[in-house]
Amino acid sequence: ESWNDFEEELYFYEENRDQTEIKLNYTKDQLTKLRKTNVYNDAFHIWYDVHFGIINTLRLGTLPSQPVDWNEINAAWGQASLLLYTLAKKMDHKFSTFRVVPLGSQSKMERIDDKAQFDLFGSNEITLGRLFWYRKFDTAMVAFLKCVKELGDVAEEQDPNFQLPHKMSQDSIHNYSIKKQFNNDKNWTLALRYLLTNLKWLLTWVCKRYT
Repeated sequence: ESWNDFEEELYFYEENRDQTEIKLNYTKDQLTKLRKTNVYNDAFHIWYDVHFGIINTLRLGTLPSQPVDWNEINAAWGQASLLLYTLAKKMDHKFSTFRVVPLGSQSKMERIDDKAQFDLFGSNEITLGRLFWYRKFDTAMVAFLKCVKELGDVAEEQDPNFQLPHKMSQDSIHNYSIKKQFNNDKNWTLALRYLLTNLKWLLTWVCKRYT
């Protein structure tokens, strides 16, 4: 064979090798992204049944026909708080008026300007001072909703194709108030279900965008 033939074979060999390396590197990159995505999805598994939004097997809300103990509700808020904290950190976002303090079943929302804290948990033992507790708990949930909306707004600014499924405004999501006081359990639980749905959408978007 002539020198040109050898040169041509070498050229095709190197081209095929380069293409193989490109495909291999792409596959490795996709696998790494998938692993990271699965880590987040595994850590924060959100779904819902007919009535409840559920995070990591914990129901968020309660119904007269299906009462949920405060221990479970508090634990669900703890998981949701940790997820919100994780998403904000991943997006490198600093909240404007409140910040989330994930402390498991005793998580809180903290107002940034004066460091006042509001409990994201309740108890069956609350009797005296129940009105005061309602006010703090409602403030915490409205603050949480505001923070989720902030992240949603940031995501929509960065990605014009992204939009959360349930509109949030003031203390409501999908036209259901997230407050517990002066609300019925059905509407409150629906609001919480929509809240978890929006969190799930943000989680999916962040996994795709930041991994």
